[in-house]
Amino acid sequence: WWAVPAYTALYALLLLVRAVRFHWLVAPLYRMRLGEVVGINWVFFGALLLLPFRMGEAVRPALARREGKLSLWQGFGMVGAERVIDGFVSSAVLLAALVLARPRTPLPDHIGALPVPVALVPRLAYGMLAVFGAAFVAIALFYGWRGLARRLTERSLGLVSRRLGIWVADRVEHVAEGLRFLPRWRYAFPFLAATLAFWALNVLSLWILM
Repeated sequence: WWAVPAYTALYALLLLVRAVRFHWLVAPLYRMRLGEVVGINWVFFGALLLLPFRMGEAVRPALARREGKLSLWQGFGMVGAERVIDGFVSSAVLLAALVLARPRTPLPDHIGALPVPVALVPRLAYGMLAVFGAAFVAIALFYGWRGLARRLTERSLGLVSRRLGIWVADRVEHVAEGLRFLPRWRYAFPFLAATLAFWALNVLSLWILM
């Protein structure tokens, strides 16, 4: 009987941790009150449930936008970095689970009603870990070489339209600014610690329920 209330309490806690960690993404650009950060994220969680095709992802940058201080495109940069890091950690959790689990012999040739052999799962897990690892390296390089990215964007699109080149280059630069937390350990370390806590609570809550 205690499993459902325990799961509910842990799930509420992990949502709070997930909301609070956004503070360290925003802090290098704009000092937002912690209560405001949590409120924005709880609206975002509701939008994820209600809107199709993960359109709720656009809600958080829109709500966090502050005229002249935090742009929509900087918000997209922060959200993109968060998604890449979450993807890498969840892939690592899956691989750890596969290593610790005792495999059945023989392995089933399906997953539930899906005609997908279970033997394919470890290969997919390694593939996703590599994809998200490469994506993290890419965003780090994008931030480190953002000046070059701006110049290349402006010059290449400038061949078609100078105004278009400048507009897109401005957005590229703003997206890169959203990654400002990456090289600063005072922001990156607590964000990563909160990310690990979020995924640990996720695993624990589901384990209790199952």
